[in-house]
Amino acid sequence: MISDKVKKKYGALQGSLVVALLERGQHGLGISLAGHKDRTRMAVFVCGLNPNGTAAKEGTLKVGDEILEVSHARNSQRAFNFVSSGRPSSAIRFISLIARDFPRIQLRQLLRRAK
Repeated sequence: MISDKVKKKYGALQGSLVVALLERGQHGLGISLAGHKDRTRMAVFVCGLNPNGTAAKEGTLKVGDEILEVSHARNSQRAFNFVSSGRPSSAIRFISLIARDFPRIQLRQLLRRAK
C-alpha cells in the first residue's frame, strides 16, 4: 500500500509507484543496482535480481524499475551504501517507478542515461 505522503512526493511522475519492504535473507537482498555517475543524484535502476535473493522472491521489484528512494535515502551514494552493507537490519523500504509502464525504447534510454 502506498501512503498519501509517498503519493504526494512522487505522484507527479509518469508511471506507477510501488513500495517494497525487504529484509536481508540467507542470500541477501539479491538486487543489483546501476546508478548515475554523479552519486549525489538519485538515478538508480534495478539492473539484476538474484533468483535466490529476497527481492526476487518477494516479487515487487523488477529489472528496469527506477528506484526513487531506499529507506529515506534520496541520493544514489546513500542508496548504494544502504543496499550493499551486509549488516542485518530491519526491513529496507524501496520506493520505485515501475519500468513496465515505459515503452522498451524509453527504458533503454533511461538506463543509458543512468551510466
